[in-house]
Amino acid sequence: MAKQRVLVDTNVIIEAFRTGFWTAICGRYSVETVESVVGEALAGDPTEPGYVVVDAVGLRSGLTEVHPVPDLMRADFVIKNQKAEGLDLGERDLLAWIFAQGPSFDTLVLLSTADKAAIVVAGALQCLDRLESLQALALASGITPHQSDRLKHQFTGKWLDGIRTKVRLGAMVPIILCSGFSPEEALRRFCGKGLAQKVSQGETTLTTPVLNFLEDWMLCHIQYEDMDLARHLKAGGH
Repeated sequence: MAKQRVLVDTNVIIEAFRTGFWTAICGRYSVETVESVVGEALAGDPTEPGYVVVDAVGLRSGLTEVHPVPDLMRADFVIKNQKAEGLDLGERDLLAWIFAQGPSFDTLVLLSTADKAAIVVAGALQCLDRLESLQALALASGITPHQSDRLKHQFTGKWLDGIRTKVRLGAMVPIILCSGFSPEEALRRFCGKGLAQKVSQGETTLTTPVLNFLEDWMLCHIQYEDMDLARHLKAGGH
C-alpha cells in the first residue's frame, strides 16, 4: 500500500529533527518538499542560540521527493496570489508548487506548516482541509502522546485548529490572527484607541477595504517589512 504523501515546510523539518521525530514520520509517510525548503533547513548560524542541527544525509534520505520551483512558476503564483509576497521563500515555493498542480491535484496530499501567513494563503487556495499538524503526523507515526509533548505549541493540533478556525471566519482574520489578542484589544493596540472606541460603541464599522488593508499591514508590513528595516539599520550600525 502506497504511503500517504505529505508536503512539509522548513519549520516543520527543523522541529521534527529537534524532537527526534523525523525518521519515524518518514517511515510512515511519503514526505516531500521543495528545493528552497531544503536549503533553508540546512542553512543558519550554528552559533545562534537555539540553533537546531539538521543532518543533511538524514534529511535527504528521509525525503521521497524534492520538487524544483522554477522562477516562472514562482512569479505566476505571486502575481495571482498577492498575499504570498510576504511569505518566506520556502513557504512561498511550497505553496507555489501546490498552486501549479492545478485543481486536479490529489486532494489526499497533506500539507504541514506552522507559519500563520502560509496558512492564510493556504486558505485562499482552498487547502485548509489538507493542513495537518506535526503533532498529528508524529502520533500517526508511532510517537506517543507523552513524547509529542516535546513539540512547541505552534506544531500541535490544538494550535493549528485554532488558526484554521480564525482563517475560516474570514473578516476577523486581520484583527485576530497575528496578534493573539481579543478583537477589542487588537484594535486598541494596532489601530489606536480612537478607532477601537468607535467600533465598540457602534459609531463605525470595519468595512471590507479596511479589513483588507489591516490584513496586508499586519501580515506583510509589520511581520516582514519592519523586521527587514530593523535588520538593515542594525547592520549599518544605527
